[in-house]
Amino acid sequence: MTKKDVQVNLPMRMAMSAVAGMGGSTCCQPLDVIKFQMQMDNNRGATGGTRMYKNTLDCGVQIYQRGGVRTLYAGLSAAYLRQCMYGSGRMGIYSFLFNKYKTDNNGALPNLATKLAMGGTSGCIGAFIGNPADMALVRMSADSKKPLAERANYRGVGDCIKRIVAADGVPGLWKGVTVTMARAAVLSGCQMGMTSQTRQYIGEKKLLPPGAITMVCSTAIASVVACSASLPLDVIKNRFQNSSTGKYTGMIDCLVKSVRAEGPMILWRGLTPALIKLTPYTIISLTLLEKISYLVTGTNAM
Repeated sequence: MTKKDVQVNLPMRMAMSAVAGMGGSTCCQPLDVIKFQMQMDNNRGATGGTRMYKNTLDCGVQIYQRGGVRTLYAGLSAAYLRQCMYGSGRMGIYSFLFNKYKTDNNGALPNLATKLAMGGTSGCIGAFIGNPADMALVRMSADSKKPLAERANYRGVGDCIKRIVAADGVPGLWKGVTVTMARAAVLSGCQMGMTSQTRQYIGEKKLLPPGAITMVCSTAIASVVACSASLPLDVIKNRFQNSSTGKYTGMIDCLVKSVRAEGPMILWRGLTPALIKLTPYTIISLTLLEKISYLVTGTNAM
């Protein structure tokens, strides 16, 4: 099999993307935990009264004080599973579509609109596949915020998924899947499409030398756009998925109640840790994907 044959192999693209995603998650999981817990933090807190966390740093310190480094890495097994399901689909399908377009068009690159559409499509598919792992990640990451008597103390991602099924049935694993897919479409479209477009623009204008510097700048710009655009959907998704059965009648009800109780800026709560997490995660995962792709296929992933 030649390298040209390998580059259009979808399972191979998805496998490479899963490895790259797990590399990013390993480095950035504490920031994800902080983001989740800030988004779950409401006016009551765990002990009643005011919110538990003053800011991003305070949130991280409190989580660490409750259980050390292990608490900051709560849900890592779910994050790995999520990358095998969601990450592999999101990055793998985009990479496959991007390279197939080039092959079918004599090496020509897709325009920005096509890249955004490819990213949105791959994000939707990956989000649907990975929603069970996403559910587990949200619940495991938010667990330490609860009072001791109310914590689930999950033994791992398998135990978390088993409990979700026991409480809500198999359909419970796809709770919030609609907004998860919408959020993934926005996030992946901006993240993947903007990274490709920005890198292409920098290369054409020769603004920076090709290689790592260009990749870092491209992914950083894409991360800011993607995070800002998708965070409101992320907040509602996480609140809905972490809620008890019957608290909200649906995603719109969750949105309305959250905004009514805490104001519209609730939709951007956790923006700082989300940006801090998404930027290095995007840089690490997409750079790893590029390196793995070039090593295996001799071509870029995007």
